[in-house]
Amino acid sequence: MYKELATSAAPPACLGQVEIFFGDERDVPHDNVESNYNMAARTLLNYVPVVPEHVHPMQTDGPDIRAAARRVRAGRSPHCSSGPGACPRWT
Repeated sequence: MYKELATSAAPPACLGQVEIFFGDERDVPHDNVESNYNMAARTLLNYVPVVPEHVHPMQTDGPDIRAAARRVRAGRSPHCSSGPGACPRWT
């Protein structure tokens, strides 16, 4: 899907407004081939008009991956509406 969006004749204009959060990092550096962020950057983010400040990769170089996940969750909250069904629920 990423490659299809990246190579389409006209990427969706809304990509400039999208906030992208990564929550399933594999505790590897962002330049590792196993990194979800790396795969998304190589196949989509480097080719479409996404605002760099709207891309929120999970910090994977710290000592506590669970704390990094909590920071992603906390950083996502201001971008989400409140109420049932307004935002994905992270458990």
